[in-house]
Parts: sequence; structure tokens; C-alpha cells
Amino acid sequence: MLATVAAIAVVFFAFGLCADPIPGINEPHYLGKARHFWDPRWCAGDLFLESANAHVVFYATFGWLTVLFGLQTAAVLGRALACTVLAWGWTAMVRVLTARLQPDVATQHRAADACVGRPASLPARRRSPLQSPLSAAAVWLSAAAYLSLYLCGGLAGEWMVGGVEGKVPAYGLAFAAFARLAEARWYGAAALGGLAVAFHPVAGGWMTIAALVAVLWEWLPRRGTRSDATLPCPGLRGLAVAAAVWILAAAPGLIPAARMLLRSDPVAAWQANVIQVYYRLRHHLDPQSIPPAAWIRYGVLLAGWWWLRRSSIRRDTPPSGSDAFPRNRDGSAGPAPFCETDPPTQRQNAVDRARGLETISARLLARVVVFGIAIASVAVLCGLPGRPENFGEGKWRLAFLKLYPLRLLDVMLPVAGAVELARWICGRRLSADAWRRALPVAAAAGLLATIAFAAATPSQGRMPDAWQPAWVSICGWIRQHTPPQALCLAPRTYSRTFKWYAERPEYVNYKDCPQDARSLVEWNRRLRIVQQWASEHYDDNRYSADELAELRRRTGIAFLLVRRLGPMTVAPDHAIGPFRLYDLRKYDLGEPPD
Repeated sequence: MLATVAAIAVVFFAFGLCADPIPGINEPHYLGKARHFWDPRWCAGDLFLESANAHVVFYATFGWLTVLFGLQTAAVLGRALACTVLAWGWTAMVRVLTARLQPDVATQHRAADACVGRPASLPARRRSPLQSPLSAAAVWLSAAAYLSLYLCGGLAGEWMVGGVEGKVPAYGLAFAAFARLAEARWYGAAALGGLAVAFHPVAGGWMTIAALVAVLWEWLPRRGTRSDATLPCPGLRGLAVAAAVWILAAAPGLIPAARMLLRSDPVAAWQANVIQVYYRLRHHLDPQSIPPAAWIRYGVLLAGWWWLRRSSIRRDTPPSGSDAFPRNRDGSAGPAPFCETDPPTQRQNAVDRARGLETISARLLARVVVFGIAIASVAVLCGLPGRPENFGEGKWRLAFLKLYPLRLLDVMLPVAGAVELARWICGRRLSADAWRRALPVAAAAGLLATIAFAAATPSQGRMPDAWQPAWVSICGWIRQHTPPQALCLAPRTYSRTFKWYAERPEYVNYKDCPQDARSLVEWNRRLRIVQQWASEHYDDNRYSADELAELRRRTGIAFLLVRRLGPMTVAPDHAIGPFRLYDLRKYDLGEPPD
């Protein structure tokens, strides 16, 4: 399994570099906050960096890399770590969803034969997934299919593979928790699910709720008399212990996030929710802002997944009376000692266990998708009334939309479709040994082709403007020639990477939107001040020294960096390419900033 995890991690890392080169679209946002978490002196005075911390566990886990190695190297190392966790979770999830392809079943056949002196058909040692061609093919095919679907476009801007931020390890931990849940390893599933919430309360939280709904659905009484593989219930004591484990694992990240939400002033909270849902994050949160093409694309994907799922159900329907966890002679659960039962019975038990585990896993995953569809449908209904016009209106639907209700469907439908496609391909009757050997090669080739396509296809994660030599040079000059605490204002298009290259605090940054209500309202106020100043003083098609002095007085900005704003009646203090830097400290402050 380690070899498979390493291979998939390398693929995810390479794909991320191609689709979302460093710095990724969110990396200055998250890694900058992580560095400030470890070193509060870095960019002190920046509104976003000094706002509430919504992802404490991520900052505490990855932030030290930025202090020791700098942002650029920390992004590389952070991506490698995050991709490894994601690959580990992905591999674990696909293994339980393709349990009959794993070498464990064949190994049990060999052990059962050895009990009666029959020649072993397999090597004595347990084979890893990379040594099982169909097992490796399933993992690689599912990864290639998911990355291909990602390149086709998402629904509400959700992604897993790209830059480093809290949700990448959160999804990896959630997938690993799913695998242990399907195997009825309750405490491991609870611990990993709690860690997923700790790294990203929203992404991990939706995954936890979906898994809980899927398990409760599994335990509901079923109609009819057909016996099917079922997930055993651990009992009240086992559930209580699992819940305690989950709470302990999730608490480091869940408590700060909950405190941030619960301590918000009601007025500021409503204003912040309106700003987030219908302005700053409307492409993630407002269903009406999603293009019709995205809904159509996901409708087609849903139909394809449903067809593959029905095909798998017809193929995987077990014989009447089978069980995922057959009982031993003494009535105990779990695998029986190989020599305590007849070899044919032992072989059948191994097949039944694999079939049952795969059936349960696929059913749980399908229910996660169905729950995602239900939550997305509620989000659409909440979004129909549109933006509230009066204060306090639509309080609860705003609070719901703020929690990214489209995120679960956005990420899990492509995941489920990719896994079902891999199960469908690998589950065909492949009798030819040559085809069995060729399938992993074809899967690996598909992964390489996906990476190459990602490198050649424009994506939202790329920021070519931010890599212009002139931009990097002017930011480097600012870093070397201005005081560390000098408050700056950069062009909106380029400001996403200003702190990455210049390492100076900003008065306001459109990309760096705070999470707590009070800071978010202040962020919006500062944006309006800058926009109002720019529009009010452009009547004469230029900006004078007095108008720059007014900007300094109203905001306290020390350095104004512009590209298109102007023309100015004063000469810049420094210029590189199209970028011009103005030192506003030379103007008298007069009254204190607003």
C-alpha cells in the first residue's frame, strides 16, 4: 500500500504544479496567515492577518514551515505533505470500494489450501496493492478519472488537488475515515473524521455529517426479505466511545471556529453574511450565481454516476443469506483461524467478506452523494428569494448558505463517479492475463496524460499576472527599502501575491477576506473608502498631491502601489515597468485616519 500511496501522491503533486503553480490562488492567503500565526511580527498591522483564526490546526501544523524555509519552500513542502495525506486517504477508500480486487482474498485462499497440504498458488508474503495489477489499476484509474473530471470544471469552485490549505489534508483524512467506517473500525474512523474537522471545520464537518447520515440510513429497517451485507452496530457503549474520540480529535479546530461564530454581534453577523453570500463569495455560496453550464455539467455527471451505480448493484448483488462479516464456528465475528474450518468454507468466507465490504462501501458512498444532493437542493431553495433588502431579513437562510452547502456535492459527485468508473472497468470479466497486465499500464498512462493536459489547459488557479518580472521586482524593492510595518495598498488584480513577494501589511486586500464578522465588516468598509476616494477624485481625470494626502489621512496608507490608477500629477518615488510606487508619508497626516 505504501508504494501505491507514494505513486498517487507524486501524481497529485505533479498535477497540482501544472494546474495551480506556486503560488497557488489560495496559498498566499493560507500560508500568509499561517506564518503570521507563528510570527505575529510578520506583516503586523494587516487587517486580514490580525483577524480571527478559522483554521488554527492548519496554521499550527504547517505554519512553522514558513518561518523556517520561507513561503515559497513552505508551499512545496506543504503540498508534498498534503498530497501524501490525500493520496493515503484516497488509496484506503478505493481499496474498500474494490475489496474483491485486493490480494488479501487470494492470500486467504492460499492459507486455506496450505492447511490441508495443497500446493500454494501464491508467494508466502502478503502482496502490496502495487503487486496486485487490478488493485493498482483501480486506484490509478479512479485518480485519473477524478483529475479529468476536475479539469472539466466544478459546480461551485470546490477542489482537492492544487495548492496547500486546510481542506486538502481534511479530505484525505475524511477518505481514510470512510474506509475504516466501512470496515466497522469505529474508533479509527472517529479519530480520523475528527482530525478532518480539526483541519477544516466546514469541509470535514460536511463529510462527518454525510457519513453519519449514511450509517444511520444503513441501520434503518429494510423492506423485503432479501438478505444483504450490512454494517454491524457497535452498540451504545461503542458509539459513545467513538463519539468521545471524535470530539477529542475535532476540538482543536472546532472550538476556535465555533467561538468565532458564536461571539459575533448579531448586527455585524447579518451584515457579514450578506457580504459573504452575495458579494465576496457568491461564486461559492449563492446558487443563483452558478452558471447554467455548471448545473448541466453536473446533471450529466449525476446521470453517468447513477448508471454506473446501477450496473454495479446488478453485478454485486450477493446470494441470499450472505453476510459481510460471517460468523465463525464459535459464533464470534471476524476472520476465523485458517485451520479451524474446511478450506472450501474458508475460501467462501474470504469471498463473502470481500463482497460484503465492497457492497457496504459502495452503498455508503452512494448515500453520501444522495445526502449531498439533498443539501444542495435545500441551498437552491434558500437562494431563490435572492439578496435580502432589509436588515435582519433572511437570517437563517443566510446562515445556512454561509456554510458552503454546495461543497459536499461539488467534491463528492466527481469522486463517486471516478470510483464507480474504476469499479466498472476493473469489475469486467477480464479473462486474458495480457489484458490484466495491460490495465495498470493503461491507467498509469491515463494519469500522465491527465497531468500533461492540465499543463496545457488554462485554469482558474493560474495567476500569470502575478508572475510578471516587473511585479516580482517592484515587490522585492518594497521588501528591501520600506519599513517592515509600512501599510501598503496594491492593485486589486495583483494584490493576491503582494504579501507573498513584498512581505508588507496591506490596508485592504480583496482576496484576503477575514472570517469573523467584525473584521469582515471592517474589510468591506475599507474597500468602500478606497473605491469612493478613487471615484470622487477622478472628475478631472487625474489625482493631485492634495488628493493623495487625503488618501493618506483617511486610511493611514504609507505606500501606494498602482498600475492603471492615474495619471498622477506627482512623480512616483519608484517605478518598475508599468508599476509606480508613491510614498505617502511625505504628506501631512492632519486628522487621524478614519
